[in-house]
Amino acid sequence: MEHSKELSYKMPLVSAAFSFTEKKSEFIGRIYPVLSDSEAESIIESVRKSNPDARHNVFAYRLYGSVLREKFSDDGEPKGTGGKPCLDVIQKNDVHNALIVVTRYFGGILLGAPGLTRAYSKAAAGAFAEAEIIEMRLCRGMELTFGYDLYGKISRFLEGKPLKTEPPVFAGNVRLKLKVPVSECERLTKDIIDLTSAACELLLLEDSFCHIEG
Repeated sequence: MEHSKELSYKMPLVSAAFSFTEKKSEFIGRIYPVLSDSEAESIIESVRKSNPDARHNVFAYRLYGSVLREKFSDDGEPKGTGGKPCLDVIQKNDVHNALIVVTRYFGGILLGAPGLTRAYSKAAAGAFAEAEIIEMRLCRGMELTFGYDLYGKISRFLEGKPLKTEPPVFAGNVRLKLKVPVSECERLTKDIIDLTSAACELLLLEDSFCHIEG
């Protein structure tokens, strides 16, 4: 599926879990941040090994990229009752780079297709509700080079701005690397040039997605 390049997307920050019992079957929903198919598959296999007595480990994941990647599995449950409800939760909440795995310990009572769909949806939605969701923004790398006399002025100017900074490098001058949201880059560049009367050298670096707090 083609996926247009956007300026931001949402994803889980860390893993989270939610569990409940339905007619003696225990459902354990877990959500994880993932960045690749191989990472997702590794986590799924780890969940299986950690729950050897579980009847099913259904899953769904969605990966951000120029081509959107989505995959799901019912893991032996009737078709469409497990993996798809998990994927629906991911899609409806518009998150990416997210994996949901729902482990089922069978309690001996059949739930039927509608009951299974509701149970897997509940487990997936419960895990999602427990997760911290962050916004990843498309950022442009910038490298600033300036004299020591400008360090205090530039530091004060950057304080509180929506950006990420690396520790400065002090040599013959000061070199500071930033990651700035693409939407803010042009304005920030102009402000720094005005602030330093063009005494600061600016070099634009590659674009990447990053989480900027605040």
